[in-house]
Amino acid sequence: MHHRKLLRLILAIFASIMALAALLIYHALPPSHLVLMAGAPTTTYADFAARYQEQLRRHRVTLEIRSTGGSLANLEAMRDPSKGADIALTVTGLTTEGDAKRLASLGGIARGALWIFYRADKPIDRIADLHGMRISTGAPGSAINAYVRAVLAQAGALKEPSMAVQLPELDAIAAITGGKIDVMFLAGLPDSQAIRRALSLSGVRLMNVSQAGAIALRDQTLSTVVLPRGYIDLSADLPPADVTMLSVSSSLIVRRDLHPALQYLMLEVAKNTHREPDVFQRYGEFPAPQPRDLPLSPYAERFYRDGRPFLFDYLPFWVAAFADRAVWIGVPMLAILLPAMQLAETGFLWLTGRRLRKCIHELRMLEREIHLNRAVSRLADYERRLEAIDQSVRELSVPEGLMSKAFELRGTIDYVKRDLSRMANSSDGPRP
Repeated sequence: MHHRKLLRLILAIFASIMALAALLIYHALPPSHLVLMAGAPTTTYADFAARYQEQLRRHRVTLEIRSTGGSLANLEAMRDPSKGADIALTVTGLTTEGDAKRLASLGGIARGALWIFYRADKPIDRIADLHGMRISTGAPGSAINAYVRAVLAQAGALKEPSMAVQLPELDAIAAITGGKIDVMFLAGLPDSQAIRRALSLSGVRLMNVSQAGAIALRDQTLSTVVLPRGYIDLSADLPPADVTMLSVSSSLIVRRDLHPALQYLMLEVAKNTHREPDVFQRYGEFPAPQPRDLPLSPYAERFYRDGRPFLFDYLPFWVAAFADRAVWIGVPMLAILLPAMQLAETGFLWLTGRRLRKCIHELRMLEREIHLNRAVSRLADYERRLEAIDQSVRELSVPEGLMSKAFELRGTIDYVKRDLSRMANSSDGPRP
């Protein structure tokens, strides 16, 4: 094989591998559409989702927000591959060990309060004092509903004649306004639509849970927070005293196979959304790893330890995503291709050297025969064999490392040609 032909072959293989790498990189790019399972439109989760959507739009990623009954419904959707859910907002502590096979956590994102609104002639500060009332424990499918019922059961507040109903937030607000229920449990931050509306209701009190610390110690997924006096309305002194409430943390969960670039992007979006302080958290407290929930995604672990990959700090999202995939796919291919090209070059040198050695051997054998038998009758055979050797040498594409041997061989061929020419011009016949 000629050196140029081999070079063209190597270049063709190189181009083919690079084209394959480019195709793999293209298909390895993250999708531009994500599905987020959020809560009802009036919840804090809906507020979070809207802020995510706006930030992702700047990176040309479309976020489809699906409203649900709450955290449990969100988690169920994530468990079912047919739902097409990529990300979900959920209360920490709901997942099971089996969920870790398909799902991973990006960490905790916020701490929300469990707001207990009630109608009564006098203040109530114990969960047990709700016994005998008509209570909305939250929307069906919501995690709050499960937490509330557990707390009420422990306090004995669900025993007859208590009546527990499951109502979405707006329905519960309408029911307590119309006197159809006496108590409603809502979850979220003070600025959520439902909480703001509930705080403005006439004749409805916000419960200070005096036993919140004891309840939180019994259930490690719960904690306590304090709404400071005057936080809602400083001029009106609302609330008129500090209010101790139960609290639950929320987390952001994803499919384990969600593209790494999108996981990093969601972590950055969560950081921008949740790092600001509010009444229940300090600046920079969230997002944060939460070992009590699902195991952290490996990309989340890296994010909390080292930050996002440096490419995403200096390049637009899609350029960084392409470059990141190029590194992961292209570098291993080059690591294989470059030694292979070196091996091919070494193999070419060996093959060319082998052919040169064969020509040298044949030429030596021919020289020996000419020396032993210079009969003119043998001249045609000698010339034919010498021409074949010469043709083989001319067809060789000799690399730099073997050039000196090739020149030496061609010089020897020319010498033998001159010798055969003298033999042809000799009229003396065979020499003694």
